[in-house]
Amino acid sequence: MKARDIVVFILLAAGLAARAQTNAAPAAPTNPPPRSVPSRQIPVAGSPFDRFLDADQRKVFHAAIQANQGKIQALNSQIRQLRMDMAELMFAEKFDEDGFRAKSEAVGKLQTEVDMLMVGSFRQVRPLLDANQIDEIRGQPPQIHPAAVPDTRTNTATPPTP
Repeated sequence: MKARDIVVFILLAAGLAARAQTNAAPAAPTNPPPRSVPSRQIPVAGSPFDRFLDADQRKVFHAAIQANQGKIQALNSQIRQLRMDMAELMFAEKFDEDGFRAKSEAVGKLQTEVDMLMVGSFRQVRPLLDANQIDEIRGQPPQIHPAAVPDTRTNTATPPTP
């Protein structure tokens, strides 16, 4: 091959490689930008039970949830803080088992209070339900409210560097 043929071949190969890269799907970023955290309000419209309730039943259920919303939000805030504290304890140089256990038990007690408030809201609409509605609701998997799940992106605890 002559030098000119080699140069043409290299340019052709480089052009094909560039075209292949532009046609390929973009690679996922290694550190995706943080997504905005939605408000942790209790969903009123679109609750898991809405599809089983008529309009009057929905009004009663939503009013009951709204009445407890401030208490539930305060409890969920305490739960999130305790879970962040637990994460910090996990990554501490020396693990404090008693401290971790105490925070975990506190989370359990607070979660019980949240559950009692939520079930109290449901109990207000329960007398209005017919047997078919009860069977349909009973057959649904349990729902976990998003506010009960800690948001790890806001956690400031970092693992120790090796």
